[in-house]
Order: sequence, then C-alpha cells, then structure tokens
Amino acid sequence: YPIAPILYDIPAGVFATEDGYYSMRLTKNTNRKTLLPAIQKAYENAFPNTYFDPIEVSEQFSNQYIADHNFQRINQSLIGLSAVIAFIGLFGLFTTILTKRIKEIGIRKILGASISNIIVLLSKDFIQLIIIAFIFAIPIAYYFMSRWLQNFTYHIDLQWWVFVLAGFIAILTACFTVSF
Repeated sequence: YPIAPILYDIPAGVFATEDGYYSMRLTKNTNRKTLLPAIQKAYENAFPNTYFDPIEVSEQFSNQYIADHNFQRINQSLIGLSAVIAFIGLFGLFTTILTKRIKEIGIRKILGASISNIIVLLSKDFIQLIIIAFIFAIPIAYYFMSRWLQNFTYHIDLQWWVFVLAGFIAILTACFTVSF
C-alpha cells in the first residue's frame, strides 16, 4: 500500500491520541530497563482498570515486514541448496565427459598442449551451454521479478547489469568446476 501521510507531533512529555494510545519520546541514551517499570507504575496508578502494553514504533513497523523477511530467508536457503546441487551436477557431467575424452586429452598433451589449452577446450562446451541457458532464462527471470516487484507501491526497476552479473557468476562457477 502507498505510505499514508503521517505527522508525529511529539511535544515534550506525553500525549494521548484519539485511539487511546499514549506516545512517549525517549532519547537514545535512556535506560529503558529502568524507565519502563516506572512508566508502567505511573500508568497503572493513572488508569487502574486498564492493561499496560508497551510497543515501540520501530518494532511495530518492522512487524509489517515479517513475511518478506521469512520469504527472504527461505529464498536464500533454497538458492544455496540449488547452487550446491548445480555444482555437484556440473561436476558429475564434467567428470563423465572427461572420462570419454581421456584419450583425446592424452594425445593433445603428448603433442604439446598446455593444461590451460586443455581446460579451455573442455570448458568451451560448458560455457556455450551456459550462454544458451542464460539467453532463455533472462526473459523468464525478468517476467517473474517484474511481477513480484509490482506488488510493492515503491519498488526498484530491474537493471540490465543484474542479469549480466548473474550470467557472469554462472560462467565463473562453470570455469571453477572445470578447473577443479
């Protein structure tokens, strides 16, 4: 939802709002552990038949975003898990290809090919596959990310460099796996 205009006019001391809340302004160096019981005691003396339930404004605002924080934590865990699975799968695929081309690598090594030349030869196929997957993944990721961001009144626009960075990280991961 859009942010509604809010005016916090906090004069010195305490003031009551129309909905029955009382607001207090505390300085940062206030010892809240000793002040809160004193405030509770004064409140209970002034309003003996009511319940004292202190809340902080910053805590109330942060509670509005608990679902987003939980989604972020779950999303980060799943990203890490998928990265590990992808790394293991890429390593297994590369090992399979390597065992099929072991004779070719041996012949190239005998003929004077350096290790870096062999790594480039073997990683070229993987990089091509990653680029093809990257080309197919960009529109899908852009679509879903744009739709998710539209749920927020104030949101960022997706930048092209984010997708390029993701592709670059995927290529680096493949190169790291091949060199490993």
